[in-house]
Amino acid sequence: MTTRMITFLRRFRWPIVLMIHLVLIGLANYLAFWLRFDGNIPDWAFTIFVQTIPFLAIIRMLTFVPFRLYQGIWQYTSLWDLRNIVGASISGMVVFYVAIRWGPRWTAILAPYTG
Repeated sequence: MTTRMITFLRRFRWPIVLMIHLVLIGLANYLAFWLRFDGNIPDWAFTIFVQTIPFLAIIRMLTFVPFRLYQGIWQYTSLWDLRNIVGASISGMVVFYVAIRWGPRWTAILAPYTG
């Protein structure tokens, strides 16, 4: 039974890792909203969260690729990997900020909610 499970996990490693990353990205963003509003997220802010989470997830996933965070074995991590994780996170944050702040299509979506 254990051997079959290990074989399954090795075979479907990429989809499992991507799903875990998507869940963690969504959870981290939700917790950021929750902390920002002291545990009581207003409806307008939750609407923004729901509308922007797909874009945030896509941007984060795409910024992880150039930093090669989906390669290698995490059992043997180093400072090089830590640098790449920090670089990918900051890059994703900057790209998301620029896209939200100056993105032409997103401005129309978010304008009614930004006051």
